[in-house]
Amino acid sequence: MSGKLTPILKTKFPKLNFVSAVFADDLKVFEPVFLKQTRLLSFLSNQIVPIDILNQLGFGAINLHPGTPRYPGWQAWQFALYDGVDDFGITAHWMEEKVDTGKIIALHNYSVRHVRSEQEMAKLTINMALNFLYSWSSQFFSPAPLEALDIQWSAHKTTKSTYRQKCAITPDITNEELTKIVRAFGNGDGLTKPNITMDGICYELLNGQNVSLDRPFIKLHHYLFAQKQAGVS
Repeated sequence: MSGKLTPILKTKFPKLNFVSAVFADDLKVFEPVFLKQTRLLSFLSNQIVPIDILNQLGFGAINLHPGTPRYPGWQAWQFALYDGVDDFGITAHWMEEKVDTGKIIALHNYSVRHVRSEQEMAKLTINMALNFLYSWSSQFFSPAPLEALDIQWSAHKTTKSTYRQKCAITPDITNEELTKIVRAFGNGDGLTKPNITMDGICYELLNGQNVSLDRPFIKLHHYLFAQKQAGVS
């Protein structure tokens, strides 16, 4: 995503120098003199920027978090979809050592009442984040200080561990609850998918991305779970 954003931003701000980085470790190649003249903008990234890099940035670091202050942490939009919220949003905040704790600069809220699937929620989140970035870019890339809003983050932060717990299904789960989990977490987070362990064997949800039935499988309510392949997340 960063590679696609850079040309757009260069067109809008031709006098500024934009450099993209995909991973947090990519930032370690920059010299301190460069970082001192830089403001970092993290766009929907799951990378954790080291504190030593944050401390060297002369104009600070702003993160566009894919969620409202009610949903700090990992895969916020999926947890919001699970909760069935009517409204969601993107939060711009100053970055600090601990994830999603910095002072909040701006919010972009929108309705998600019409969203019915994980794919719809993901697409809408990205599109709204792009709109937010473009409309606020003049402020984000100005050397002028940005005032913090009097809004606090929720104390409940989702993590990869929270995600694993939510995806760990028990045999006595109701059809209603399983449907909610599949709707929100069905495609996983790249690490974990909805799964159930029976007789010591782990089975993971079969969905549009892994529909092959060449493995042993079980049925729970009207969903199929196939034996998890070794080495596959």
